[in-house]
Amino acid sequence: MIGRGISGRRERAASRAGHGGLAIVGHWRLDRMLLLAVFNLLLFFYVSTLLVENQRLALGLLCVANFGILLRERARPEMLLLIGFALIYFIFHIPLALIEVLSPDFIPRSRYFSYWYPRALTTDAIWIAAIFNSVMTSVFMAAPSVHYGNEMRALRREQDSLRGDVLLLPMLACILWFYAALFALGISNYNDYNEVVRTSDAGFVARSFSFLMIVLPTIIVLGAARIRWVGLYFTLLAIWCVPAFFLGLRGEVLFPLAMTMPVLLWRFGWKVRIIPSIVGAVVLLWMINLAMMVRGTGDLSSADESASALEAVAEMAGSLRPVYETLRWVEYGIMEPQGGATYWAPLERTLALVLPFIDRLPGHLDMRLMNVAIQEYAGNYGFSIAAEAFINFGHVGVVAMALVFGVVLIFAARHLGSGFILSRPLAVILSLAAANALFYHIRQSFVGAYGTFILTLILTAGFLWLDELVKPVRARRVGAQERS
Repeated sequence: MIGRGISGRRERAASRAGHGGLAIVGHWRLDRMLLLAVFNLLLFFYVSTLLVENQRLALGLLCVANFGILLRERARPEMLLLIGFALIYFIFHIPLALIEVLSPDFIPRSRYFSYWYPRALTTDAIWIAAIFNSVMTSVFMAAPSVHYGNEMRALRREQDSLRGDVLLLPMLACILWFYAALFALGISNYNDYNEVVRTSDAGFVARSFSFLMIVLPTIIVLGAARIRWVGLYFTLLAIWCVPAFFLGLRGEVLFPLAMTMPVLLWRFGWKVRIIPSIVGAVVLLWMINLAMMVRGTGDLSSADESASALEAVAEMAGSLRPVYETLRWVEYGIMEPQGGATYWAPLERTLALVLPFIDRLPGHLDMRLMNVAIQEYAGNYGFSIAAEAFINFGHVGVVAMALVFGVVLIFAARHLGSGFILSRPLAVILSLAAANALFYHIRQSFVGAYGTFILTLILTAGFLWLDELVKPVRARRVGAQERS
């Protein structure tokens, strides 16, 4: 087979305490990737022969099939992050293609979709979203297996012995700062929060919210692997997640949890079960819709009666609109294809801070930043990882960027899926930063993902350094326990 023709590599890595654990990184499964890619190509050709009004549903069902194939790999720890990413991408881009058939009157009466979704360009937008989904899923299927043999239990025991609680301190400090800032600024619902965060003359306290939305996910994911006092960790996690979720910070809560689940599944040896997962997903979607309805006012009294999973899925699926917008911009000459400028612009603007010969436009005038462009041409909205690829390089760019991001996520998933047990510090830093940035990029512009990546690099390095400072103390404690 093609995948077996690519020789694997065997790595021996000692854990930080000196235990010789063996991790075997298997062959890249290129045969599986190519099989799924051919399957998708054949179905894309078939869909293109259908009537336009039937193409949307067919593309939606194709994406469902892709996710079902990927879900069969759930027993492999290194696949869990990839499955989570694929699911979140699907939820934010694809469901409207299915909902318009399942509930025909839903979109016409929706204030979010009725003025753009029925237009012809939307079918092209679904094509772009589906192509990105298919390429990305095919790449995920090529992920090499990581086997630990008989060492797995020993590695988990050793990891338990070296855990500490130092990360609880910054986690607690961030949560206390978040709620103190809410109180100080008089924020009681999402409208208040959004107004404070987006105002151009926001003070230090208001600007700190954006910083906290990167710090907390970093601590949550890293802490899932390294914090020893599990009860307090989950208590703090609940204190942060539940109120923030119902305030309206759904993505800020759900994305870190999606990245944390592979780490927790590894740590506790949990397995992903289909039926409980489906029930949990329906309950979560109901809660998401409940949060959507109360985030404007903060009033729970009547919202719970009308909350539904279908409403939640439809509301989140609005990330398809930026794909539609980029198509409209190109077709009507509002914006030319950027040729990579939106990916280069954040780095250029960073370099301009230290290199005086590089011109730096004010942020609100730089249309290479897609958060600025969407605000200018479509209003206050997020963005999309697929839309950014298209506005740069067209359909070829959608395929190319799905390949690139897919490979990056495979690297990140290998380390998160094993709880960072055999990961060198640099691998921990890069994998966590890449995962955090790409999850953010699913529904936001690349400039925000770039900032998230840089800040997560710095934060993870700092937290690892802090954790390493107290490791000798933990090692002495473990030695004393063994001698006694």
